[in-house]
Amino acid sequence: MTTPIRSLGGAGVDGWKGSGDTPSALVNQTDVARQILTFNLPPRSVSMHPSPNSGVLVEWESPIAGTVRVQGGVKDADPACGDGVVWEVVRVQSGKATTLAKGAFPNSGEQKFSQGEGAESLNAVTLRAGDRLQLQILPKQGHACDTTTVDFEISTTNGKQAWNLAKELLASFQHPNSDSASLWKFCDMSQKEKQAPESRAAMYYRQAVEQAKIDPKKIASVRKFAEVFADSFQPAEGQNPFAFRGESDQTALPEAVRKQLIALAEEEKTLQATAAAPVIYANGAQEGGCPETPYAGFHDARVHRRGSYAQLGDVVPRRFPTILAGDAQPPITQGSGRLQLAQWLTSAKHPLTARVFVNRVWQHHFGEGIVRTTNNFGLLGERPTHPELLDWLASEFMRQGWSLKKLHKTILLSNTYQQSGVVSKEAKLKDSDNRLLSRMPRRRLEAEAIRDNLLFVAGKLDSHIGGLGDRDINSMRRTLYVMTVRSERSGFGSLFDVADSTGITEKRITSTVAPQALFLLNSPFALAQVENVAQRMTTETPSATDRARVQWLYRTLYGREASEVECNIGAKYVASAGQSGWREYIQALLCANEFLYVD
Repeated sequence: MTTPIRSLGGAGVDGWKGSGDTPSALVNQTDVARQILTFNLPPRSVSMHPSPNSGVLVEWESPIAGTVRVQGGVKDADPACGDGVVWEVVRVQSGKATTLAKGAFPNSGEQKFSQGEGAESLNAVTLRAGDRLQLQILPKQGHACDTTTVDFEISTTNGKQAWNLAKELLASFQHPNSDSASLWKFCDMSQKEKQAPESRAAMYYRQAVEQAKIDPKKIASVRKFAEVFADSFQPAEGQNPFAFRGESDQTALPEAVRKQLIALAEEEKTLQATAAAPVIYANGAQEGGCPETPYAGFHDARVHRRGSYAQLGDVVPRRFPTILAGDAQPPITQGSGRLQLAQWLTSAKHPLTARVFVNRVWQHHFGEGIVRTTNNFGLLGERPTHPELLDWLASEFMRQGWSLKKLHKTILLSNTYQQSGVVSKEAKLKDSDNRLLSRMPRRRLEAEAIRDNLLFVAGKLDSHIGGLGDRDINSMRRTLYVMTVRSERSGFGSLFDVADSTGITEKRITSTVAPQALFLLNSPFALAQVENVAQRMTTETPSATDRARVQWLYRTLYGREASEVECNIGAKYVASAGQSGWREYIQALLCANEFLYVD
């Protein structure tokens, strides 16, 4: 395999393999863990996988003569399945392999070399220059799911020199079997059991003896010739899936082919120097199962016992749950059943879907649903405060063609929604928790609306629809297009109680904590919007008086006219505060509850 494969999990995850999927070697060059299929690659790590009928090894050729210490360990990178891994640390001297330490562990396990059998021998391993140390990864009964992360380090006993597989491979990343990376090699093993690769000198000596039928004890010159020949000859090793054909091999090719290879190499350099534009794509799905697999087409599925695809049970016909739809169901003979499910859920004979939907829309506008347990309409949930209203809204919603726009309009134009938020003495006594909807509840804006509102009053909100998302909180796009990072637990969103993206959120909480005020007072994003509001005010009211500008701010930020007292306070403050007066006054208005709450 001459070049890394860069399609294994994205940029920074490279690998080498033979013509099949295994054996393989993987390198995660990034500083974060990467998941590919069912196995996990730790940051800046090396992993190997044996093939169905052979092991796989990584080998270090000693550049020194002396005593070294071997440290490290192995870990199952694919805990989803498999029967565990066997490992051995082997020393190869003059073609003879000696096992120094070995061990085995079950699926999802890990083991340090110091925990293996014969581990004490790894503390002092005597080597000559050219001797090799191997870490062999061997399957147990089967090779499936045997991707194994390896930590392999050799150091002199005095601690002055050390060679670490992952660190050296990642420091100047290149194919480890190339001519310029002679210390580390990946090799496939011809059997499940360990078998040391024969040294080149020993191999050519043996072949010469066999072909010439000469007794090696009588003719020493044959050995000398074989050693010289081996040192000057680079074999192709075509049977080794990790074999590397260096540039030196090209001398045996015709001149026209060599020129073509040189041109291709130059083209590769040009392409690598110019980064390709990112590919814009969208994920999609279609019915019918994965093409060219046993699941292609439409058919009934078999039960996966305990969720395992390898343990299949009886065939289950496509139908709705009996507990919901009963036994008298017509068979589904066409399609996957998704269309029939949608028709059943939206049937006039099945009003629960519409009731749940309108209840959520009601909760969006009033803070609480008619049924306050939004995710539970069952026996353990709360009873609706206004059951007739819920049923009427659901029936109207279906009658009007499931139009969400008409549903919003019906609720927003109602007298109930247009009530004042002022609480009367009678309402406090008879409806303290507002279950009877005696007033409009006071609600804080959601995190997304707070950010969008800041951009809107600043005149900077980008309201165009569609396009790519953006991770930058300082982007001018609506918060709808700001990407959510599930691992992110800090920042603007979580500070203002954004919904948890890792689970189902029935209803958002509303917290009041000091960091919220500190964000509006000190964050670069909020301060930038204060500056933008001030610039917008100056542009739209170039010759207005201070009182007129106060009125402009109240209309822009609060949607109402300022009272006489509010005008006097604002004009008096900016007149006495100097150059920063307007910015400080605008910031105070943006931090006020009236900007953040809907009354």
